[in-house]
Amino acid sequence: MDYKQDKILAGRKAMLAYQSRSLRDLLTPIFKQIGAETVLAGPALEMLKQIELAKPDIIFCEYQMDTLDGPAFVSQLRREFQLKTPAILVADCQDGEAPMKSRAAGANEVLAMPFSVQDVTAIVKRALDRPEAHVLRFGPRPKPDGQP
Repeated sequence: MDYKQDKILAGRKAMLAYQSRSLRDLLTPIFKQIGAETVLAGPALEMLKQIELAKPDIIFCEYQMDTLDGPAFVSQLRREFQLKTPAILVADCQDGEAPMKSRAAGANEVLAMPFSVQDVTAIVKRALDRPEAHVLRFGPRPKPDGQP
């Protein structure tokens, strides 16, 4: 499969909460390759301020951040905002507790670093294939191909 041609996020917004510029620099071109409009929010506290305005279709969040870490951020999204948008935490593959803590907080997936375009594409497909991925606090998203 040619992942450069697989525009699985065409017409959708991907939001990235990050502290590390290197994570931003890795994910932003991948989002572009798979067709996403990217909303960069910086640290998680900044993202919380922008979430309702941006209305992302999928959220990527760095696991390890100061002030508000990834699991706490996702937990707050689920609890306070009641947001069902797919949330993917990006964690170091050396952190054995990251997947368990991430899922307990409400993350749909964990993307282990280092990762490839194929890894991001596979995780996005899994996250968006879930029925709850299409029901947002902001209202339902239009279905592909203009279906009602």
